[in-house]
Amino acid sequence: MPVIDDQVILYNTLFEVDRPRKRFVESGNRLNSIPFSTFKQEGDKMVIDIDPDSRSAYKPKIDNPLLHAFMKKVKVPKSVFENEIGGNEKLIQEINQKSFEEKSNFQILNSASRFRINGKRPIVSIEGEPFKFHHEKQLLIHLIDDSITISTKYMTEVNDLKSLQFIYNKKTKRSEEFLNKNEPIPDHLVLIRIPNPLRLDPVGEALKWDKPAHDFLAQFPYKDNVVAKVVPWKNFWIKEKMMIGEQKKPQSTKITRSKKKEMASGS
Repeated sequence: MPVIDDQVILYNTLFEVDRPRKRFVESGNRLNSIPFSTFKQEGDKMVIDIDPDSRSAYKPKIDNPLLHAFMKKVKVPKSVFENEIGGNEKLIQEINQKSFEEKSNFQILNSASRFRINGKRPIVSIEGEPFKFHHEKQLLIHLIDDSITISTKYMTEVNDLKSLQFIYNKKTKRSEEFLNKNEPIPDHLVLIRIPNPLRLDPVGEALKWDKPAHDFLAQFPYKDNVVAKVVPWKNFWIKEKMMIGEQKKPQSTKITRSKKKEMASGS
């Protein structure tokens, strides 16, 4: 039976611990790795600064201090570098609880959370086209042609943040940034609603939850397949800037001559 490396969350990204090569390797993107030598020892912790956008890591406060102002500090227990942790559920719980209390931006996956997110990404079908959620990158990535992506960063949050809404172009398989509400809506543009990715692919949001990561994952269980909903155009805001379809005109505040007479007569 093959040995599966420990999996950990460094700030908001899932990594595997590759002890033979002394590095952390991003799950699903093995080109991004963090050598153990990048970490700086501080007491019983090994510390790095991570760029939340590129997910690149730096030794704390060595390069450009201004650059590090935008970094997220991650503190990893030394024991993670030295020994295999997987299988020791009690130790994992102790490490996670302490890391959570110390706001270390670190979690190690227990057996339940490993099963939930081990290399999987939920698939959403948008008008018959399969996309996989990748919350850390804030993208929907086409399952067959990964050059086709849809950013979730600027989608409109609706339904008490449970869903995201955007304009989808069926011809290009991409999102549409602008729609003129004064012109007829083309047939190839549809208004799409999908579940909020953090509820389906919560690796990147688990540490922002007010409980340990495995509790978050338990609350938002993994779903293999999701079908996007096509929403009627009428009366929906897009990016809080424009209304599609009918738009109610504001009531006039102008006092007419007849209204003045009514006011004067006291009626």
